[in-house]
Amino acid sequence: MKRKIIFLLIISLIVPSFTSFAQGEEVTENVETTKDQELIESITKKINDLENKISNGTNDSYVKNEINNLRDMVNDIKDDNKKEDMVERIEKIYNDYIKSKINKLESSIRDANNYGSLKSIGILDEIDDIDNFIEDVRNSSVKSSLNKENYNLYNYYIKRAIDLLESKLKKLNDSQYVDDDFYLEEIEILRKLTDDIQNKSDKEDRDEELDDLFIDYVKQKIDSIEYSLKHDDLYDTNTGKKLLEETKDLRDLVRVKVNKMEDYFSKRGFAKELDKLSVDVEIAVYGGFKNIDIDEKIKDVEVKLERERYRLILPKLNKFYNYKVSIEDKTNNIFFIKDKITNDEYITLPKITEVTECFYKVDIINAETKDTLVTDEDDFTIEDTKRPEIERIYVIDEELFIDAYDNYGIKYYYYNINDEGFDRSSHDEIDLDEIPSEVEIKVKDLFGNETTTRVSVDEDNKLYEGDLTNRIEDKIDDERTEGFKDIDELDMENVIFSELNKEIEIFDEFDDYFEDEFDKRYDKEDTEFVDSDFKIDSDTNRILVEKEGISETEVYNEEEEETRYIYVISAKDFDIETGIDEIKNNLPYLINEDSIEFSDYLEFIPKKKIDKGDINTDFIVIKYKDRLYSIDDEINFDEYEDIYKFEIYNLETEEKIVHSLKHVQFLEKKDEFYDIRDHWAREYIMDMAKKGITNGYENNTFKPNNFITVKEFIAFLARVSIDEDFEIENTYDINLYKDDWAYYEVKSVLSKINFGKLLMSGLTRKYGNYITREEVAFLIANYYDMEYRASSRGFEEFKDLEKSKYTEDLKKLINENIYSGYSDNTIRPLNKITRAEALTILSKLN
Repeated sequence: MKRKIIFLLIISLIVPSFTSFAQGEEVTENVETTKDQELIESITKKINDLENKISNGTNDSYVKNEINNLRDMVNDIKDDNKKEDMVERIEKIYNDYIKSKINKLESSIRDANNYGSLKSIGILDEIDDIDNFIEDVRNSSVKSSLNKENYNLYNYYIKRAIDLLESKLKKLNDSQYVDDDFYLEEIEILRKLTDDIQNKSDKEDRDEELDDLFIDYVKQKIDSIEYSLKHDDLYDTNTGKKLLEETKDLRDLVRVKVNKMEDYFSKRGFAKELDKLSVDVEIAVYGGFKNIDIDEKIKDVEVKLERERYRLILPKLNKFYNYKVSIEDKTNNIFFIKDKITNDEYITLPKITEVTECFYKVDIINAETKDTLVTDEDDFTIEDTKRPEIERIYVIDEELFIDAYDNYGIKYYYYNINDEGFDRSSHDEIDLDEIPSEVEIKVKDLFGNETTTRVSVDEDNKLYEGDLTNRIEDKIDDERTEGFKDIDELDMENVIFSELNKEIEIFDEFDDYFEDEFDKRYDKEDTEFVDSDFKIDSDTNRILVEKEGISETEVYNEEEEETRYIYVISAKDFDIETGIDEIKNNLPYLINEDSIEFSDYLEFIPKKKIDKGDINTDFIVIKYKDRLYSIDDEINFDEYEDIYKFEIYNLETEEKIVHSLKHVQFLEKKDEFYDIRDHWAREYIMDMAKKGITNGYENNTFKPNNFITVKEFIAFLARVSIDEDFEIENTYDINLYKDDWAYYEVKSVLSKINFGKLLMSGLTRKYGNYITREEVAFLIANYYDMEYRASSRGFEEFKDLEKSKYTEDLKKLINENIYSGYSDNTIRPLNKITRAEALTILSKLN
């Protein structure tokens, strides 16, 4: 009985505990469900609120931030079904918002009444923003649809811009001049935009429309010129001269720019018509044969002494007349000039050293028939009785200088210094053995007239006769300084030139620089000099430079928390000697190293009679922004910059080399392009992507089957062979602007190809054209300077090999197993190549 009671008692105690435990689980579950529900309600409220704001219009950054916040919040929902519903609602509202942006922008483009470069840039920025929004879309099928809509918008924008430009062109009245700068600039902008259109048919349509627009522009200009010829007074007026200039500009433009001439004249027809118009306008402006009075013009022919020489003055004629000139030396019975046909404004006679009797005959002739229309002839005498003038005498650094002038040329200078006399043929500086010196100076002209003067030189760096010029005064002041001066050619406020082992008061010399860089009220006490190449006395703020060449110190201003650099370039007795006659530049245009040492790329050609081992590179200075380096310094590249412009100076000869290069960082691509997974060239493409040679397009596609342009292929070639140490073959212009995305890649390759061959290839005139197999062969063979290696292989199997203008280059690539040909025994030299084929070929070079 007791046991039963005890058992019941235990049960009575345990059961409530289980009950309360079960109730606790239920409570916890209820709490979680409540929190989930509250979170869903909060998200729903935010979605509804966002929908209302979007319908009323709101800014992009707000929407994007709200969507991201909602995406984070929805991750905390426990109920998977409801979580999925919320995710769908969030993505739907985001997709709808992007669609509304596209529709709004499309409407804006459709309603546009005016078109200009500022507006075009704004609209294109909007399209780019939409692209960025689409990147955040989660659903791939929706993303594809939105991308297509945005692409259509981009294409529509270009078409609409062309339509508006065409409409504006047609509204011009016949009497109005076409605004050249506006139309040509806008057409050029649209031409560049069409390059990014991926659909070949759309691109061709836009290109054709732009060609038609350009043709309409040229027609309108021609009509305007013809109208002015009939109705405007052009003779000797600014209006006429402006029209003539516009006509010539248009003719030059047509010859260079026009590629397509459908439904009108050929390119030659345009040029021919404009040639004729130029003549008609010139006749209208200058009067042709009717309005020029040649009888009056011939009266103005005369002989005058001008700028130290006798000249036969010929009044200006127009293009329909020429002069025929004869000038005879009657004293010596010789002709200076005999029947010279010219339209110059004057003819300079040769220098004569004695009185000479002369005769001239001048005819004005018909430029086309060469018939003489009017004649003038006369005797004249060349003589001179005026003495030379000594303008100034001065001494700089123990050298005597003289500036003298004569109306008909100086024959010689005679110097007598402390009773030692000698002649000089020019006014070159004369070394004074000592100061003071007694100096007699005699100047004689070609006709024997002379001037003599005497000076007593009692001190150095002084003007002794005449007036100071600013240039001479600056030189004298420089020499009077206590051993240092600026180096003008460097154009840097933080550099001075000092005599070796000379003390310099640092704040006196760099005060202006410190004020500009830190603050006009900067405190010397807050300025600290660290990592200095020269000795600094902290008590006197004096520095002592004990080495030749460049010395640098880092300057830190505690108040401004800024660091700058100052430099002193020192030479013994100010005597800069390098022994270098020429600096040969073999610097790369493209580099992917973390740093560069210029000594690896510069070759120094010594002066005559100087051995290479005796040259001194201490005074070869590398300038980058506000920093100076010697050729042995290692210059590190900044990860945030890609274009570097260096200036290389030889301080002795003042030779300067300006060189720009591009620093590229190859980033390995780890994820695969969407559109190459089943492509035959997948392995080659991804191999290049992993090396950072290509990153594809922004939407993670590579577009392997698209044809590749000349410029794109050269850029790939430059990156594949960036470490190839080839010698620079030429430094000529490559017909690309420096701000072009591929300038440095193209320059890197083409600078290493013989310029004559490059010019003959024509590749610098067709960067935007699709490249062919034979052009690829030309580039690779000449860039790598390939030679035939011994091979038993014959080339007769390729039946179309000899049809190429680059047969020898193709053979080299076949010999290196870069090209293997096709199954039908062809090499197909004129075939365009795709992006996939390009990387496959380039991978074989590695």
